[in-house]
Amino acid sequence: MLRLRNWLRLRLLAFATDYTPPVEWTKADSERLRAFMKGETGLKLATQLRGLTFRGTLGAVHSVPEKLPWQCGHAAGMQNAVQILDQLANWNAEPDQQAATGTPTDDLTWLHGRDATNGR
Repeated sequence: MLRLRNWLRLRLLAFATDYTPPVEWTKADSERLRAFMKGETGLKLATQLRGLTFRGTLGAVHSVPEKLPWQCGHAAGMQNAVQILDQLANWNAEPDQQAATGTPTDDLTWLHGRDATNGR
Protein backbone atom coordinates (compact mmCIF):
# COMPACT_ATOMS: atom_id res chain seq x y z
CA MET A 1 0.00 0.00 0.00
CA LEU A 2 2.85 2.35 0.84
CA ARG A 3 4.50 1.72 -2.54
CA LEU A 4 1.25 2.46 -4.36
CA ARG A 5 0.79 5.69 -2.40
CA ASN A 6 4.35 6.81 -3.16
CA TRP A 7 3.91 5.93 -6.83
CA LEU A 8 0.70 7.96 -7.03
CA ARG A 9 2.27 10.89 -5.20
CA LEU A 10 5.20 10.98 -7.63
CA ARG A 11 2.89 10.81 -10.65
CA LEU A 12 0.73 13.65 -9.33
CA LEU A 13 3.81 15.71 -8.54
CA ALA A 14 5.10 15.20 -12.08
CA PHE A 15 1.85 16.52 -13.57
CA ALA A 16 1.47 19.36 -11.08
CA THR A 17 4.94 20.76 -11.74
CA ASP A 18 5.08 23.59 -14.24
CA TYR A 19 7.64 23.19 -16.98
CA THR A 20 9.99 26.12 -17.14
CA PRO A 21 11.65 26.48 -20.53
CA PRO A 22 15.41 26.99 -20.41
CA VAL A 23 16.65 30.56 -20.52
CA GLU A 24 18.83 31.71 -23.37
CA TRP A 25 22.50 31.07 -22.59
CA THR A 26 24.91 33.43 -24.32
CA LYS A 27 28.62 33.43 -24.90
CA ALA A 28 28.91 36.24 -22.32
CA ASP A 29 27.19 34.01 -19.74
CA SER A 30 29.65 31.27 -20.60
CA GLU A 31 32.62 33.59 -20.15
CA ARG A 32 31.33 34.78 -16.75
CA LEU A 33 30.79 31.19 -15.59
CA ARG A 34 34.24 30.19 -16.80
CA ALA A 35 35.77 33.17 -14.95
CA PHE A 36 33.87 32.19 -11.80
CA MET A 37 35.03 28.59 -12.05
CA LYS A 38 38.66 29.76 -12.28
CA GLY A 39 38.28 31.87 -9.12
CA GLU A 40 38.75 30.72 -5.51
CA THR A 41 35.09 29.83 -4.92
CA GLY A 42 34.81 28.15 -8.32
CA LEU A 43 37.83 25.97 -7.59
CA LYS A 44 36.28 24.98 -4.26
CA LEU A 45 33.02 24.14 -6.03
CA ALA A 46 34.87 22.08 -8.64
CA THR A 47 36.66 20.17 -5.87
CA GLN A 48 33.36 19.48 -4.12
CA LEU A 49 31.71 18.31 -7.34
CA ARG A 50 34.67 16.10 -8.20
CA GLY A 51 34.56 14.57 -4.71
CA LEU A 52 30.82 13.95 -4.92
CA THR A 53 31.23 12.32 -8.32
CA PHE A 54 34.00 10.03 -7.06
CA ARG A 55 32.08 9.24 -3.88
CA GLY A 56 28.97 8.35 -5.88
CA THR A 57 30.92 6.13 -8.23
CA LEU A 58 32.73 4.37 -5.39
CA GLY A 59 29.44 3.97 -3.56
CA ALA A 60 28.00 2.21 -6.59
CA VAL A 61 31.03 -0.09 -6.89
CA HIS A 62 30.98 -1.06 -3.21
CA SER A 63 27.20 -1.13 -2.85
CA VAL A 64 25.16 -4.09 -1.73
CA PRO A 65 23.08 -5.50 -4.61
CA GLU A 66 19.81 -4.07 -3.22
CA LYS A 67 21.15 -0.50 -3.31
CA LEU A 68 23.06 -0.81 -6.58
CA PRO A 69 20.40 0.80 -8.87
CA TRP A 70 20.04 3.80 -6.57
CA GLN A 71 23.81 4.22 -6.17
CA CYS A 72 24.37 3.98 -9.94
CA GLY A 73 21.63 6.55 -10.52
CA HIS A 74 23.20 8.87 -7.95
CA ALA A 75 26.64 8.55 -9.57
CA ALA A 76 25.18 9.16 -13.05
CA GLY A 77 23.27 12.21 -11.76
CA MET A 78 26.41 13.76 -10.28
CA GLN A 79 28.33 13.09 -13.48
CA ASN A 80 25.54 14.71 -15.52
CA ALA A 81 25.52 17.78 -13.27
CA VAL A 82 29.27 18.24 -13.82
CA GLN A 83 28.84 17.76 -17.57
CA ILE A 84 26.08 20.39 -17.72
CA LEU A 85 28.26 22.94 -15.91
CA ASP A 86 31.09 22.04 -18.26
CA GLN A 87 28.89 22.57 -21.32
CA LEU A 88 27.60 25.89 -20.02
CA ALA A 89 31.12 27.11 -19.22
CA ASN A 90 32.27 26.18 -22.72
CA TRP A 91 29.16 27.35 -24.55
CA ASN A 92 29.70 28.19 -28.17
CA ALA A 93 26.98 30.18 -29.88
CA GLU A 94 28.00 28.61 -33.19
CA PRO A 95 28.34 24.86 -32.53
CA ASP A 96 30.16 24.08 -35.78
CA GLN A 97 32.81 26.73 -35.20
CA GLN A 98 34.82 24.60 -32.76
CA ALA A 99 34.55 21.51 -34.96
CA ALA A 100 35.58 23.54 -38.04
CA THR A 101 38.89 24.58 -36.47
CA GLY A 102 39.94 20.96 -35.97
CA THR A 103 41.69 21.94 -32.74
CA PRO A 104 41.24 19.42 -29.92
CA THR A 105 40.00 20.99 -26.71
CA ASP A 106 39.89 19.94 -23.09
CA ASP A 107 36.33 20.67 -22.03
CA LEU A 108 37.03 19.90 -18.38
CA THR A 109 39.70 22.56 -17.87
CA TRP A 110 37.59 24.42 -15.29
CA LEU A 111 37.11 21.21 -13.30
CA HIS A 112 40.81 20.41 -13.25
CA GLY A 113 41.80 24.02 -12.57
CA ARG A 114 44.28 24.34 -15.41
CA ASP A 115 44.66 26.35 -18.56
CA ALA A 116 43.71 24.61 -21.83
CA THR A 117 46.49 26.31 -23.81
CA ASN A 118 49.47 25.10 -21.81
CA GLY A 119 48.02 22.20 -19.79
CA ARG A 120 48.71 23.76 -16.36
